[in-house]
Amino acid sequence: MSELRYLAALLRGSLPHLVDEGELDEGEAQRLESELGRLLTGGPAAESTDADLQEVLRSSPAVVDWVAAVLAHPDGVPPEAAELAEDKAGPYEGLAGDASGVGAQRYTCPVAGDVHWFRLRLSATVPNCGTHHVPLELVTT
Repeated sequence: MSELRYLAALLRGSLPHLVDEGELDEGEAQRLESELGRLLTGGPAAESTDADLQEVLRSSPAVVDWVAAVLAHPDGVPPEAAELAEDKAGPYEGLAGDASGVGAQRYTCPVAGDVHWFRLRLSATVPNCGTHHVPLELVTT
């Protein structure tokens, strides 16, 4: 998967967070979800698709800032997942086996990998892929 396609799939999963944080309004998030879904499921990335993905990833200041934060992170994770990992870091040392240093779990669409989503809270319900309408699956590495 190209870096552009990865960023676009990651953005799809982060759109609800950007809305919750007030960085995007609901209508803009829905427009981006629809456009990204169309571009990511159109088959292998062609040059025109890459150009279209670049345009979407530059479409608003909030998205540009989000992309910059993902690219700046050494693990290429969205800012909300990076913040979760930072919140867990600190002087506290837990018991052996304590998962305090573990970041958010990553889920992806099992059909096409066109959505990546990070579970920031255990109480969060794993969403369905907006394109294929199947539950996202945990990525294990």
